[in-house]
Amino acid sequence: MNLKDWIGRSEAASDIATATPYAALSATLARPAERPPVGTPPPGLRHWLYFMP
Repeated sequence: MNLKDWIGRSEAASDIATATPYAALSATLARPAERPPVGTPPPGLRHWLYFMP
């Protein structure tokens, strides 16, 4: 499939942002686990935690 095959098509996906990436970052930095309440927007640049390669 090449790029031209996608013309006129779309794809939709959804996911639930959990607190696991926050806790993993906290563990990496040797800080207490950060677990924000469900529905809280990610502070600062923490949205990048959800776009891992």
